[in-house]
Amino acid sequence: MSSKFGGDWTKLKLDIVEAYLKTYLKALSNQRHWAGLGYIDAFAGTGSIELAIEENEPGLLDQDVQSEVIRLIRGSAVRALALEPAFDGYVFVDIDPKAVAELERLKLEYPDRKISLIPEDANAYLQRISNPGFWSNRRAVVFLDPAGMQVDWSTLEALARTGAVDVWIWFPLGVAVNRLLTRSGEIDPIWADRLDRIFGTANWRDVFYEKTVSTTLFGEAEQTRKIATPETIASYFIERLQSIFPAVAPEKGIMRNSKNNPIYSLCFASANAGKGGQIAIDIASYLLRIGD
Repeated sequence: MSSKFGGDWTKLKLDIVEAYLKTYLKALSNQRHWAGLGYIDAFAGTGSIELAIEENEPGLLDQDVQSEVIRLIRGSAVRALALEPAFDGYVFVDIDPKAVAELERLKLEYPDRKISLIPEDANAYLQRISNPGFWSNRRAVVFLDPAGMQVDWSTLEALARTGAVDVWIWFPLGVAVNRLLTRSGEIDPIWADRLDRIFGTANWRDVFYEKTVSTTLFGEAEQTRKIATPETIASYFIERLQSIFPAVAPEKGIMRNSKNNPIYSLCFASANAGKGGQIAIDIASYLLRIGD
């Protein structure tokens, strides 16, 4: 079983993260002073992804059957497990019982890998293991790969406090955040609260909206209008990351669908305040630029 989600931007996302993992392992696998090098895949899914072929993808099949053809690609879990040298340990987190069952099968396919399956909410798990003392002699790459707005800002704050993890963040730029930002600024309180939780502040209201006062026959009237664009939303999220992580890649990593609509932003941050953090940023920035 696999999850039907994504397009060519899904493959690009996974290619970038996999390339980073390869470089990370080569750089740190010989540094034996670490107690362990880990890979944590939050929202791990099933390990593989089915991609529907775009209707305008040429040269494959007759157009009337193209939409029914599925390409299977390796998901992030499988890609990480296949790497050599290997991580000392792999943690796959997913609250969906069906996904966990599929990951159990994947575990059997890689008996030589030390794999832990965590069937719980990713936010709760990551916050629980983010004690800086635990990370004093450990390092890890964390991949936050939600379908929507499931990652809480408090989770990012906890990861930043470890001082030891590099984090790839799949930010729901167009599929969620931009859609919730109505033109008038009148947002359902439930969704406004969710935006507060994903940004860690209510300040987004002042950044994404502009208030003007006009004079009418009945006196002054205040109007609110949306000034945010996908690009400014992505920039704002990076600024927010810079407020808690010592090193953040400046690239917005905006991914677009076949209609050129921005849908996600792939972001990178390192909790390492030393030289290693800047090296990580240089590598991630390079990968994000060549993927653009």
